Amino acid sequence: MLNSLKIENFRSLEDFQIKKLGRINLIVGKNNSGKSTVLEALRIYAGNAHQELLEKIAQAHDEKYFLEKNIKG
Repeated sequence: MLNSLKIENFRSLEDFQIKKLGRINLIVGKNNSGKSTVLEALRIYAGNAHQELLEKIAQAHDEKYFLEKNIKG
């Protein structure tokens, strides 16, 4: 369980912070206010920023995802 939440420089959220979270939290706001961005950031956090998850999210937004691979030669 998270006690607080801070998101910096992720999509439209430059500095988003909730100092105290409860057991149940409700996210409300106008269209394009960042509600889905908060959920997406939590999804990335919960998924440990796993490569496949990041690729899936990038594809859902029609974004290109680049991964640098170390090539031994």
